[in-house]
Amino acid sequence: EKIVLGINPEGEEIAVDGFYLDENTIWRNDKPYVIYGYAGVPEGGNLNIEKGVQVHFHKNSGLLVDKDATLKVNGEIGEEVIFEGDRLEPFYSDIAGQWGVIWLRAGSKDHSINNAIIKNNTIGILMDSVGSIVEPTLKLYNTQIYNTSTFGILGRTANIEGENVVIGNNGMSSLACTIGGSYNFTHSTFANYWNSSIRQFPSLWVNNFLKFSNSDGTEGILTRDLIAANFTNCIIDGNQNIEMILEEDMGAIFNYNYVNCMIKFDDVSGNYSDNPLFDFNDNSHYQEIILNGEAD
Repeated sequence: EKIVLGINPEGEEIAVDGFYLDENTIWRNDKPYVIYGYAGVPEGGNLNIEKGVQVHFHKNSGLLVDKDATLKVNGEIGEEVIFEGDRLEPFYSDIAGQWGVIWLRAGSKDHSINNAIIKNNTIGILMDSVGSIVEPTLKLYNTQIYNTSTFGILGRTANIEGENVVIGNNGMSSLACTIGGSYNFTHSTFANYWNSSIRQFPSLWVNNFLKFSNSDGTEGILTRDLIAANFTNCIIDGNQNIEMILEEDMGAIFNYNYVNCMIKFDDVSGNYSDNPLFDFNDNSHYQEIILNGEAD
């Protein structure tokens, strides 16, 4: 059984191995759930996951939520919902890349993830959205994401609101807010001390564009408004000198603001000394910032 994701330029189906859940599904804490392939929430459907549920994904497996469908994760403190791989031997307890991704696809809506632990996959959460910028498509609360081989959260024109979120040990960025969108995080920590390979991305990466190659070899660029990239009482840290990068294309809005944040940004080579995006004395974008401080 397969889930069709779309059509490639040659007109061929793009699909992954998987299956669709019933339109309205509840996972209860009476057994662990083991997923082979991708479990899909069908268009217009709902998946509600109750407190204490453990979900184990086999290699190349994950969770897909389609257009107009909704994911609700209802963990509680001490009874968190856990998403991890299906290898439970101690050796695998912190190995990244054991399973795929929680993919909230374009047009999906009204997601909430409360008191969850997502670990040891390729991308923690991939949030696509070309829908409403007015209401958050994804609300995260008291959620931990770690040991991902690429991104902790990858947002593509997404609308995400997070509080008490901790993301770390990611092969690329802990949080990537790309191709515009709206992102509001409070009391959250993005601390990337990945050491399993050379990391070429900062802990926090924000932009409002996507560069791509056309079929004729020319390069194109897609720009979308960055309505907000707001961080309040957050820690942005890691084992690289620079752990926050902002990239602006002047063809679209680029709004960002940091309040009471600790930011690792040690520009020893002076590459960003003339870039106004990183003027930490600019009170219109940075208020009460601790630069290169030590997190207790």
